[in-house]
This record gives sequence, C-alpha cells and structure tokens, in this order.
Amino acid sequence: MKIRVGIYNEMIKLMYRKRYSYLLMLVFLISISMGLIGKFVNGIIGLYISNFPITVLSVLMTFVLSFIIFMVVADLFTLEQEDGTIKAVLTRPVSRIGVYISKILVIFIYTCMILLVGLISSLICGVFF
Repeated sequence: MKIRVGIYNEMIKLMYRKRYSYLLMLVFLISISMGLIGKFVNGIIGLYISNFPITVLSVLMTFVLSFIIFMVVADLFTLEQEDGTIKAVLTRPVSRIGVYISKILVIFIYTCMILLVGLISSLICGVFF
C-alpha cells in the first residue's frame, strides 16, 4: 500500500513538470512526421509504411528513449534535494527502499507510456498512410 502511494506521489511530481508532458507530445509528433516522410519518399531512405510501427519503435528505443530515461532519472532523484523536500520524504513512514522502489517503478511506467504513445501513433500512421 505504501509503495502504491509513493508511485502515485512520484508520478504526480513527474507530470507536474511540463517537460515530461511535452516529451510525450514530442514522441507523438516524431512518429507522425516519420509517417509523413515515409509516405512521400516511398522507401528511398528506408521508411516503408508496411513495417512502419517496428521502424518507429526501433528509432524510439535507439535514440529518443535513452535520452528521456536519463532525464527522468536525473530529475526524480535530484528534484527533492533541489526543492528541499528530501527531509519530508525521509520522515514519512515509508522506508528508504520503498521510496527507491517507487521511483524506479515510476521510471518504468513513464518509459512504458512513451513506448505506448509511439506505438499508437505509428499504428495510426500505418492505417492512414
């Protein structure tokens, strides 16, 4: 129960920062733009509409996702020290390992959200193009 509340709190703190909502929209726009480029070049640069979701997810996994994960990890673990709320977090009845596990699970959930947004937008592009 305590870890679930910790996950909720960490997710609220993460989404409170606008850049992570913007990054989800950016992933959506990247896959839409890749779909448009793939439609107009007809496979010249290796973007085929027939395997478009796999191509988008491989680009997301290779380039975009590693950058975003590093940003999320840096923000989640240094945000409390920066804001001065680390003392309040450590005085809660949650153990330090519970706080750590909730942060790691929030990173995993946000990563899954990015991949899901990329998959859905690439499937939409594959259907419409």
